[in-house]
Amino acid sequence: MQILIGEKILELRTQKNMTQEELAERLGVTRQSVSKWESNGTFPNINKLLEICDIFQVSLDYLLRDIGGTGSGMEVQWEHPLPPHSECEPKVHKKKPASIYLILCMILVGILLMISCWLFGNLWMNHIWNTSNREQTLMYVDTIYEQYTKAKVTVDTGGWKLENQILWLDVDGVKENDRVFCYTTDSDSDGFRVKYTGKTLMLPGIMVFVFLILLILLYMELRREHASEAE
Repeated sequence: MQILIGEKILELRTQKNMTQEELAERLGVTRQSVSKWESNGTFPNINKLLEICDIFQVSLDYLLRDIGGTGSGMEVQWEHPLPPHSECEPKVHKKKPASIYLILCMILVGILLMISCWLFGNLWMNHIWNTSNREQTLMYVDTIYEQYTKAKVTVDTGGWKLENQILWLDVDGVKENDRVFCYTTDSDSDGFRVKYTGKTLMLPGIMVFVFLILLILLYMELRREHASEAE
């Protein structure tokens, strides 16, 4: 059997503008070994042949067959017969790409981010930031939707006029039919405001920040995954 491994390695290395030292470093051998291969003095073992195929993106069949009949005529007797071509190539185990799981995680984190933003926005809009010169009144807790948090309240705005509003409460132990202090807004604004504690305002804000960072990190990892698959 005529084998042109040396000439083909030399041709592939030249096409890649790669030196013998660079190829030897990638294969974990000495430059002298590469030189002997290219001069058909010695031949790589099967593991090195597979690595060469991966580096130059060619098949093992291309390296082993005398395609075109232009070889030097050197007869090479392998110590052990080569297995069939299909057995020489490394087996690729198909697995689900990690990008699927990354996309699912991004969807979940995105939903949590939207919920956190909605909660933070509600607290921000219903909070009274400046209580000076604001009239304090009592609001009637009509319905508790979520214990100690979301409730429907009613405020007597004067002139036998009652105003209903659904907002979040941070009063410990609040129950239906209780009365809680609130503040009226400017005359050109509708509704009324409550004064939330710093902890109540900070918690959803921290949640928004954490979920946003997680979403960015997952997006960056997804891009890195696609880049590695493209290579």
